[in-house]
Amino acid sequence: MVLTQKQLSERKNFIGSSEAKIIADGSHDAWAKLISEKKGEQKQLFTKQTQFLMDTGSYLESYILDTFASTAKIKIGMRGSGRTLDYHNVPIHSTYDAVASDGIPVEAKFHSGFMSMDEICDMYGPQCQHHMHTSAKDYCYVAVLFGVHCRFEYRRVERDQSWLNMYLDQCKQFWNWYTKNIVPDSFSILPPVDWTDQITINMSDLDCWDSQMQADMNLHAQDIIEASKATKIADKAKSEIKHYLPHNCRKMVLDLSGNLNGDKIVVTRSKNDKITLTYQPRKEDKNGI
Repeated sequence: MVLTQKQLSERKNFIGSSEAKIIADGSHDAWAKLISEKKGEQKQLFTKQTQFLMDTGSYLESYILDTFASTAKIKIGMRGSGRTLDYHNVPIHSTYDAVASDGIPVEAKFHSGFMSMDEICDMYGPQCQHHMHTSAKDYCYVAVLFGVHCRFEYRRVERDQSWLNMYLDQCKQFWNWYTKNIVPDSFSILPPVDWTDQITINMSDLDCWDSQMQADMNLHAQDIIEASKATKIADKAKSEIKHYLPHNCRKMVLDLSGNLNGDKIVVTRSKNDKITLTYQPRKEDKNGI
């Protein structure tokens, strides 16, 4: 949603849901920038493409909400309504895209990229938890219109109270800096929101778990660890070779010697400037790396 001048002015008086991710990420520079914007010292600048996407999302918001109501068979209303809650003298505010008949917030999104619904919920997890705090509800809905293949999905996002507790503490630190110029002693990024209603278990809780399974899993884990180390070594080696590809070069061939005599490493640059590295053995079979 693109904020109006009135909404931008009102942001000075509270922490809004659109700021939740910045607060949760706990970056000194991002907090300082947000404080400067809230004080009117600098404006939020967007590229023409970003502004166009934001305007498109705002234009489609009512359609997304109508589609959600029809698909989920849930009555919604109070579009654009807001609520502010005080947390230890910190005003926490939400402007809801809509509210379901049982008071559950609904967040509408338009996505033009290639993220999945789960990735969208991860990205907007902080904003949804912010909404759940102000609405005092245990879940909210995220409704998304995907531009790619033009599909619609919605998801129920659950409350993560332990995450919310950490987030509200971050809000308090941010507000003290903004209003009292008390800079936090340290900054930390919050862990991802656990927004699903699926359970978390320890593998040892499985009914089939025994000492033999523990030993087997240790071996599997060791293989995973060794493979991970090998992948890191290979990635570093590939980066070292790719580094020497000249900017005006489309293809660079490395002829190997010694026991690898006859084998080749081929580095190519695509039209969109993507650099790939391929191992070509002496045999006719060619395996890409």
